Amino acid sequence: MKSLCVVFTLFLFAGCFVPQRFGDFTHEKFGWKAEDYFVDKDVCSLCDAIQKNDLISMRELIDGGVNVDERGINGMTPLMWAYAENILEPFGDPEPFKMLLAAGANPGVIVKSEFNSKFNIRIGTTVAHMAARSMNSSYFSAILKNGIDPNLEAASRRPSSKESLFDAVLSGRSERKSDHVEQLLSLKPNQSMLDRSVQEAINCDEFGIAIKLFKARASARTYTDWGNMVHLVANREIGSKSNSNRRKDYLELVQWLVDHGEDFEGAKKDVERWNKHLASVVDPSIAGTIRKNELRHRAATELNPQFSKDLWRK
Repeated sequence: MKSLCVVFTLFLFAGCFVPQRFGDFTHEKFGWKAEDYFVDKDVCSLCDAIQKNDLISMRELIDGGVNVDERGINGMTPLMWAYAENILEPFGDPEPFKMLLAAGANPGVIVKSEFNSKFNIRIGTTVAHMAARSMNSSYFSAILKNGIDPNLEAASRRPSSKESLFDAVLSGRSERKSDHVEQLLSLKPNQSMLDRSVQEAINCDEFGIAIKLFKARASARTYTDWGNMVHLVANREIGSKSNSNRRKDYLELVQWLVDHGEDFEGAKKDVERWNKHLASVVDPSIAGTIRKNELRHRAATELNPQFSKDLWRK
């Protein structure tokens, strides 16, 4: 009986310390104050309600006509305010975020500051790109449900390059990558986006997703510095052996390419030859020149050869 009383006392004691919502902590950690970013008092009140997870006050403000898509200083938006719940800890409550999206908030606004976030927010990115990379899939799922431009691009970690939503999904941590790619495909990305996305999928060893992209009419014939898509696949064979599921997807991808007229065995021989060149010279650029000259010669025999603007250097 005494032990039960002790347990009960500890339970009551613990109950006195209700943990602070992580969203509050995140805003305080970054030093965010709504009035520093927004002039409109109603928008500031909306941000306060978001921070407190006060859905009732949010609904009253939205029904009262507050601008849920207000652009504050450097591209701060109420939607970014709501996404803060998920920035430092990928298990935030997405309900305020979902409410804003349903009311018309735009997740594709490009920001011009890292907002004192210790670079957890990258200059030039969007909420959509951040959500696409997140381990918590509910935020990006909500964005896809409400619609987004599947060709949207933002600043990349690589200089002079752009990150697409497909790139963000493929390089991210979500367990729903395949589902998210399917949803992006349902939004009808353009041909250029399909072609660059299948390259990214192959390079990320996401072979099952690469099949989906090929089935959506991504080209297997686009030239990169390392050959066309079948060459990229041949070059990833070692990575395909990391686990049984990945290996299965890889073999299915190879078979899909063969069934659609690609010479996989020939590509393997090309890759082996190019890698031998690379291993036999001191200057890697020499091997690169040999490979590129060979690819240029092949492209010259084609009627309308296609070159990757991201992976083919003139």
